[in-house]
Amino acid sequence: MNPSIILTLDDRPPAILDRHLAEQFCVKTKRLNEARARNQQRFPEDFAFRLSDEERDILRSQSA
Repeated sequence: MNPSIILTLDDRPPAILDRHLAEQFCVKTKRLNEARARNQQRFPEDFAFRLSDEERDILRSQSA
């Protein structure tokens, strides 16, 4: 796995965006998210989280 896809944000554990995780499994992001939603009981509670608007803006500015 490419270490540059692991993100660190204040007050959050290290994370990987769903699009990068989907790429690792050779599936579309939409399908990965659908599978997780259908099988929530198989994943730890902290497996997935939504970024706040502020966190999203920080990531966008870092990749620009």
